[in-house]
Amino acid sequence: MDTHLALKILVADDTLVNRSLLSSFLTKEGHRVILAQDGQEAVEVFEREQPDLVFMDVIMPKMDGLEATRRIKESCGSRWVPVIIVSSLEKPEQLAEGLESGADDYLLKPLNFRILQAKMRSMMRTLILQHRVVGTLRRSQAITDHMLDVLITMDDKGIVRSCNPATQRLFGFTEQELVGQNVKLLMPEPIRSLHDGFLARYRETGIRTTIGDTREVLGQKKDGSVFPIQIGVSELMLDGQRTFIGILRDISDRLAAERRLLENAERLQRYHDAAEEENSLAREIMAKQLHRPGLDDPQIKYGVEAAANFSGDLAAARRSPQGRLYAMLADATGHGLAAAISALPAIPVFYGMAGRNLPLALMITEMNTTLRQTMPSGRFVAVAMICVDEAAGVLEVWNGGMPDMLWLNEAGDLVQRFGSRQLPLGILPSDVMDVRPQKFRWHGAGQLVICSDGVLEAENRQGIPFGMERLLETLRHAPTGGRYPAIREALSLHMDGGEAQDDASIMVLDCIAEPAHAAVHA
Repeated sequence: MDTHLALKILVADDTLVNRSLLSSFLTKEGHRVILAQDGQEAVEVFEREQPDLVFMDVIMPKMDGLEATRRIKESCGSRWVPVIIVSSLEKPEQLAEGLESGADDYLLKPLNFRILQAKMRSMMRTLILQHRVVGTLRRSQAITDHMLDVLITMDDKGIVRSCNPATQRLFGFTEQELVGQNVKLLMPEPIRSLHDGFLARYRETGIRTTIGDTREVLGQKKDGSVFPIQIGVSELMLDGQRTFIGILRDISDRLAAERRLLENAERLQRYHDAAEEENSLAREIMAKQLHRPGLDDPQIKYGVEAAANFSGDLAAARRSPQGRLYAMLADATGHGLAAAISALPAIPVFYGMAGRNLPLALMITEMNTTLRQTMPSGRFVAVAMICVDEAAGVLEVWNGGMPDMLWLNEAGDLVQRFGSRQLPLGILPSDVMDVRPQKFRWHGAGQLVICSDGVLEAENRQGIPFGMERLLETLRHAPTGGRYPAIREALSLHMDGGEAQDDASIMVLDCIAEPAHAAVHA
């Protein structure tokens, strides 16, 4: 412990020699000395200078040292300032009178500087400890005063002993109004009337209700308004007395936020339920529009995987009364319900015109006109259109914005690609589009494989797309009848459980006629 603390010391003595002697010694010890030559001046200097230590002569004019000591001690309040009586009086009763006046120690004249030095060290150790305690108390008080939560101490009967400034901010009562009052003043009825009984039962039985726990209750302000609070009460013994410490917090904002969250959750649930009901209706309508008997043709295998609840990829197929097989795989802009609705107007056009055995070019023209009339700006539909005339051995294809359609022989060899030569439907006016299909005569049995770009662009967890080469490799090693499931399996293995970013659709058409010649015509 540092005992070389520099102090401000008041020396009060009516004799110049004594003042000078003591002042000289203390100054050499590193302290600052202020002087007074009588008791009255000593009191005035003390109040003005607030010294750390006082040396007080007893016999002085105007006011003796004992009276000056009493007044100095009264003015100190909670601050401890040691006063050392310096006197030539040696009788025990005289020394006792000095100590009873409030003095903390005494020195006899003539001064023994070795004893003086020892007493100074003792006083300085005590002062240092006191300064530390005061510093700790000040820090604790500063923390308490700046707490946002209310802090109240009470005795075992519920009488408030202290409270921090937050109490007035929250409840409206000043410290002077609350200290000495029963804490139930902060409670609304019926808790206010029951509180004394709760405390009495606790004192008698020790059975806790609130103490040692945190609870949400109601508080009452000075103006009578009631509001929700969170309260935690702990118990400890101070100077042998049971003391309760309560920490209270206004939770009005928190509960209001919770109510808003609950209301929002209920609103979201209602919205979700309504959306699900609408989605269910939309799915039923879409199913009736899309899942038609023509797709059950034994020469067609297809699948559509949606990235969202609804797919913007659509598949359609129908045989005409004359036996020609019409098929379509379409991919509308985006995915989800908006994409599905965008492509939907093309479906009745396709089925209506296929049922009348109309040319593919006319069908494409009519679908393009319909989509331009019904779709908003910026929406379009990529389409792969196929017409298979097995009796004539002719395959007609039209590709507007879709990946290459692939013609494979029975061995799995790629014989012909049908790439996109036109823009998707819904972009250009019908009178400027080239709606003429490509015609292909094949030799021997074969298959036409069509997919949307959602298949080729599907990325695995490393960000690598499935790609055309992987698709061709899969087809090359799959048997004729197992090519569709092979594509599905290869795509699933590639994705490895990853989330699809786009709709993916596949269609495989078997062409079983065997005409003698094979050629492609523009």
